[in-house]
Amino acid sequence: MAGPGVPTGGAHVAANVHVTDWLPSLVSAASGGQDFRKWSPPGEPPFALGDGVDVWASLVSGAPSPRTWVLLETEHGAGGGTTHGFGLIEGPWKIVSLSESPAYQNGWFPPAGQDPAATPYTVACNGGGAPPRQGAAPAQCMYPTPCLFNIETDPCEYDDVAAAQPAVLAQMQAALANFTRTAVKPSGGSGCMPRLIEIAGSAGGTAYAWRPCDAPPPRGATHQPGARDA
Repeated sequence: MAGPGVPTGGAHVAANVHVTDWLPSLVSAASGGQDFRKWSPPGEPPFALGDGVDVWASLVSGAPSPRTWVLLETEHGAGGGTTHGFGLIEGPWKIVSLSESPAYQNGWFPPAGQDPAATPYTVACNGGGAPPRQGAAPAQCMYPTPCLFNIETDPCEYDDVAAAQPAVLAQMQAALANFTRTAVKPSGGSGCMPRLIEIAGSAGGTAYAWRPCDAPPPRGATHQPGARDA
C-alpha cells in the first residue's frame, strides 16, 4: 500500500482483510479514526456479524488486525433446518464444507499463461519455496463431510486434518453455523429455479456455474436444460 497516511515507502501487510472492510477503514483514515456509522442515514440497518470492520491501523502500522475471521460463504440448508456453506477462516484454521465442483475448487491452479516453475511465490507450498503442486487436491470437501486445513502450516490446503482434529472441527462447524444463523437471512423463491450453465475454456476443462433463472447466460456459456433447472 502507498498513499497519504501510509508510512513513507509504502507498507506490506499480511493481515486478514475482507472487501467489506474498505468502507469503515477508508472512512476511519479520512476522518481521524471515527466510526463511519455516525453518518449512516436514518433507518439504516445496524451492522451485524459478518459486516466490515475498521482495519486501517493494521494496514498502516502492522497492528494486530481486529478481523480474526474471514467468512467465505454460508447459506441456509434445505428447509432452513440445517446449515452448510463453502467455508470460514478463523485463526490458523479453515473449514470447507461444500465444493460444488471439487475438481476445480480444491487444490491450486496457476493463473492463465503463468509458468509456476519460473515464477517466485510468497506463499511457500511443499516446503522450501518449491512451486505449488498443480491440479486438484486429494481432499474432496463435499457437504456434509467437511475438510479442515491449517493454513499456517499448509497454506495451499493439500492436507485435510479433519479426522485428526475433531475438537477444532466441531468448533469451526459451530462458528460457521453461527454466521449462518446471525448474518444470513433465508430468502424465498422468486418463481423459478437457478439455471446451471456450462462455461467452456476454463482452466482444467469445462466448468459450471449457477445463474439467476431470468438472467441471460454470459458469453461463452451454454444453458443446460432439463433436470438441472431444478
